[in-house]
Amino acid sequence: MRYDRFLIGLALTAACPAFAQDAALTAKERAVQAATARPATWAARAQEFRKWLANATDDQGKPLSAAARKGHISDQVHTLDKELARAASIAPAATAQAILGDKCLAKWLGVDCQVPLSGTLRDADGTRILWQLQSGASEEDGLGMGAMLWDASGTGEPRLIGWTFEGVYMEAPRYNPELQLLWVSGRMMGTGDGNADILYQRRDGKWIEIELESWRADLEKRLPKGLGAWKGVDYDLTSLSAATELWKDSDANCCATGGRATMDFEIEGSSLKLKTISAQIGGPDTAWKEY
Repeated sequence: MRYDRFLIGLALTAACPAFAQDAALTAKERAVQAATARPATWAARAQEFRKWLANATDDQGKPLSAAARKGHISDQVHTLDKELARAASIAPAATAQAILGDKCLAKWLGVDCQVPLSGTLRDADGTRILWQLQSGASEEDGLGMGAMLWDASGTGEPRLIGWTFEGVYMEAPRYNPELQLLWVSGRMMGTGDGNADILYQRRDGKWIEIELESWRADLEKRLPKGLGAWKGVDYDLTSLSAATELWKDSDANCCATGGRATMDFEIEGSSLKLKTISAQIGGPDTAWKEY
């Protein structure tokens, strides 16, 4: 009996570092979701990372070693720390004059930060949005662009709605009064040309962030085997739709030959959900088919 207890004690001791690391990761995820302007996005990313980690294998197809698992979690914690640093870099309050001025109202892109565009977005429903795009560089990510949004409807100082500094190219915001949607289109650095878009929906006077990433898992399941959307998509959030080229497994990253697809979405809770997929597989002369 004592020997059995000894073995159990050894197993628990060996497992303690893993438990501690998982607890630290959970605490960091919660801290980010409390500090960021995109809690739904970071919650979806946390879920996706944990799902990937649970099924990840090494080069021989074997489960990850404890050291490899620890390394991946450390990398994820570093990514979360960057978002916390971005949140800490935001100016605590801003006047309309400052928002529309030429000073960056966040310090993340602190290397030669400039304001290439700022402005006011108005609608007949009384909505008044102030916005600022920032361009510069950070020590962590290098060159980049950011976008910040404030609600200046009604009286009082502008109220911060949201922000992102993950893009390398960002556009002026757009607003859909019918669906109460506010979004900024953008792209990330790299050959993947990933989306840096952000989306908010106003509900009962409060702006809710809508995450734009988890729907991709459904797209992967529903497309024919051997086809995928490897890069960012072109959103049209006025109509809650998007379009993308399709890559075959044998394609080079530069050159998609699998055809094109259009997607229609709906909003459920704080997520964009995939409704329908229409794809033209094989070239412009082939028929479109729904999946």
